[in-house]
Amino acid sequence: MVKCSALTVDACRLPEYLAITRFLNIYIPLYLALFMGKIQYILGTILTSVTVLAFGMLSIPGVTFGGTQSSSVTASVNVPLYCGISVSPTSISFGSVSPGSSVPTNVLVTDTNAAGNTQANVLIDGGNWISGSNSFGASNTLWDTSSQATYAGTPLTLTPVSTGETLAASAGSNTLYFGLAVPSSQAAGVYTQTITIENSC
Repeated sequence: MVKCSALTVDACRLPEYLAITRFLNIYIPLYLALFMGKIQYILGTILTSVTVLAFGMLSIPGVTFGGTQSSSVTASVNVPLYCGISVSPTSISFGSVSPGSSVPTNVLVTDTNAAGNTQANVLIDGGNWISGSNSFGASNTLWDTSSQATYAGTPLTLTPVSTGETLAASAGSNTLYFGLAVPSSQAAGVYTQTITIENSC
């Protein structure tokens, strides 16, 4: 065992000195390194996260942080050829006509290509005259594109025929005139007939 004296105090305290020196030279730097490494790791993680987040925000496709986004929609529509029609008046009266008598072909109906976007061809047909169980033929009605002073023109048919008239697009109009002859010995009554005017394109 070493006895310490005033002259040998340094030698006596050498183990303690070595222990302290080892602690200061090894463990403290080690602890500091570990502590600083942890701090650097934490700071690096935060910095990396912020960097990734920042660059990610800038690089996400189709996402804008602030500002305005816009997109386009394509629409389509097909507008077909169209023939409009408007007739005036919508009813005509030949008044009272005795059997065997006639009315001149001058009762006017105006046909208009209402809102049509193309030229229209005018067709015409009609039904028989009917009053209860009594009737007479559609052909007793005559039509013409001009007013006639007498009962004259083209007999009305049960199926559509062309009048030879055309109506311009965008409300072009023409007129048709009608006359009537009541057959001899026709039974009394109020007779009606349907006349169909057709604009075709």
